[in-house]
Amino acid sequence: WHAQEETLFGPRAAGTRQNDATYDVSLARTWSGPAAALENFSTFVEAFAKTDIDGRHHGDTAVSLTPGFRFNVHHRHVFMFGVDIPVTEPRANEERFRFTYILSF
Repeated sequence: WHAQEETLFGPRAAGTRQNDATYDVSLARTWSGPAAALENFSTFVEAFAKTDIDGRHHGDTAVSLTPGFRFNVHHRHVFMFGVDIPVTEPRANEERFRFTYILSF
């Protein structure tokens, strides 16, 4: 889980949000161990929300769900795939496809 307040700095138009709160919770399950071809293959779902604290849309909360999976290759290469699916209206966008690569060194 995660919760955080964010303050945005810099010039902005009148009525634009300057502060928001973000929070999320994730559930995951690992299906294989470190000796498998896809090491530590895991599936997950994350629920993420952002609430505008001020600005024209203060109090509005955007919520998305992100199902996905991750795995390691050769102990050092981590691949993660997911799809952010907005579940509240109005939607700023449709789904977003995510790909993350991490090289551990």
